Amino acid sequence: MPKLRVDVSDLNRESCRYLIKELASFLEEKANVKVETTANEIVLEGDEKFTIDHLRALLKDFMQKTGIKG
Repeated sequence: MPKLRVDVSDLNRESCRYLIKELASFLEEKANVKVETTANEIVLEGDEKFTIDHLRALLKDFMQKTGIKG
C-alpha cells in the first residue's frame, strides 16, 4: 500500500490545529484511506489507485470549502 505524506507544519500553530483534525477526517472520508497524524504531517495509506493527483484535487477542494488561500 502506498503512503502519501501531507506537510501541515504551517498549520501547526495553536489557532489552526483544528484544521489539521478537520483535514484528516475530510481526507479519510473522501479518499477512503487510513489516516495517521503526527506533529507536522498527515500520513495517508491507501490502495494503488489513490494517487498524488487525487490527493491534490482533494486538498484543493478542502481549501475552497474552508476558505483557505494557498
